[in-house]
Amino acid sequence: MSIPSCTAAHLHTPNFSGDGRSSRSPRTSEKEAKERKVAGKADLSRKSDEGRTDEQIAKLAGVSRDTVRKSEIIEKEAPSEVKEAARKGEMSVNKAFKATRPPKEEKKPADTRIILPPPVA
Repeated sequence: MSIPSCTAAHLHTPNFSGDGRSSRSPRTSEKEAKERKVAGKADLSRKSDEGRTDEQIAKLAGVSRDTVRKSEIIEKEAPSEVKEAARKGEMSVNKAFKATRPPKEEKKPADTRIILPPPVA
């Protein structure tokens, strides 16, 4: 039986114990693990000075945030023909987005007229 190459390579590593753990790093205590977990927590009270990620991408690309959002939807949902046409520049991002997600039908406003009874003579 042959050993998979990734496993064979690890067997020649001096710190590999064979059970998936390094022989030099003993298990950490629960206290140490908790301290590491607390130390790794982000400070959520501080607000980001950099803004939204999609805004940053848009600024770098020289497009609007909406174009970035549409591009992400096209990448995830569009048929391959639409993606390819958009990549080649044969179709705009807006047209590719509309082909991916056709516009929803507009709802007609409800009839809010008040119908009064005919006047009494």
